Amino acid sequence: MRVNVDPMHTLGVVVSISLVIALPSYLILSNMYQHYRYLQAAELGDARAAYSLGCLYSEGLGVESDATLAVQWWEDASKDGHAEACYELGNAHYTGHGVTSGVRNYEEAARLWRIAADGEGGALGRGLDKAQFMVGQFYEHGSGGLPVDFKTAMDYVSRAAYQGKTRMKEFPGMLGEKKGVPAHLIFIFILDFCFYT
Repeated sequence: MRVNVDPMHTLGVVVSISLVIALPSYLILSNMYQHYRYLQAAELGDARAAYSLGCLYSEGLGVESDATLAVQWWEDASKDGHAEACYELGNAHYTGHGVTSGVRNYEEAARLWRIAADGEGGALGRGLDKAQFMVGQFYEHGSGGLPVDFKTAMDYVSRAAYQGKTRMKEFPGMLGEKKGVPAHLIFIFILDFCFYT
């Protein structure tokens, strides 16, 4: 059962921002309070709070840095389809850092990044751009159990670039005609960003 705990999550964010702006020396106190509020909300089932707790543990903000706890909170948030949590959890599986096995799992990373990349229905401009970029790279190289598919790679990277991220705009140029993407498509793609971003 999900409970609407938006006020608790918002209060944690507002207090954190106000304390950091007003008195930088209270940064540690702010992070501890933020942790307390996020913990309350996450225990009631708030996916955003669970994701935020994962970030606090990952960075060691207000708590001792603990990659395993970060992964546990991101797993909780990813069960509700939280895109950022899926992305961070994918990163953990990609590096093997914080996962219980301690071993890299590219297939699980690809699965989680695809969830984050596809967003709501995989529509253009939806989904998490950095996840779309990573999925595109996996399709280009045939990593993570995904087949080598340059057109799908171009689709994912195009979706990321459509959201206006500079790093993603450079990627389609790497996919040349020798890899199955006609040069005119790359030219059109580059022109698109010259005029629309």
